Amino acid sequence: MPGEQRRFLKSHGRLAPRFRYRQLKIDPYAHREKLYRLPVDAIRDPSLRQLYRQVIDALAERIDLLVSIGTDSFLYNSLRYYGEPTAGELANARFLLHAVDRPEEVNGPQLSSKEMIPQFQQLAKAWDSSARWNSRTS
Repeated sequence: MPGEQRRFLKSHGRLAPRFRYRQLKIDPYAHREKLYRLPVDAIRDPSLRQLYRQVIDALAERIDLLVSIGTDSFLYNSLRYYGEPTAGELANARFLLHAVDRPEEVNGPQLSSKEMIPQFQQLAKAWDSSARWNSRTS
């Protein structure tokens, strides 16, 4: 598990991870300018023209999100682009934060590949019996 993930999970989400991001290989501002220079007004169908404008706005917001990675404005841009999480999504996130410390409680005990062989053999026998039973009743 990477160091920042371990640090974040150990703190139960109280410490924000500190990631290092590589430089963008593009000029995001130039791309946003190109988006807004597209000749959308030349589209005759009003519905299609509106659709293009919405897509351009969404792409521009995504560019803002990329530019703000690692800054204080990332949270705002993220909320603007993805929206605020629902109460259910927050509850799931809290559950996952607390469940990570005890994965065996969520997933059961962890077994080695050698310990799994008898279980797989038992399942295979059960499936074989089930397949025979189903073929007789058909």
